[in-house]
Amino acid sequence: MDCPPSLFLVSSSEQAEAVTECKPTRPPVRPVYKSSFLGMSIEETANVFQTITADLEAIDSRWFVILDEKSCTEDTGLIVQVKDGVVDSVRVHFDTINAESKS
Repeated sequence: MDCPPSLFLVSSSEQAEAVTECKPTRPPVRPVYKSSFLGMSIEETANVFQTITADLEAIDSRWFVILDEKSCTEDTGLIVQVKDGVVDSVRVHFDTINAESKS
């Protein structure tokens, strides 16, 4: 599956709070040396992400992707969905993530 980029990279809470428009992040991407999300569980990340984006129309925090230590070696990420306060996630290949983000 070969899809054009459709994901917007958020590497810190400060960056998320400053978003006014979401355009796909295109390579090359600068390395992220420090992220405010490092060390958080999926549930903690979801809670923080929902809190900092609550008033932002540009970001829908009910559905997002987490890139973690497995992402670089396995070409995968975690699709996270928050629905009625319940956080669910599934690990899928990057191509699937990109394709699903368009639907």
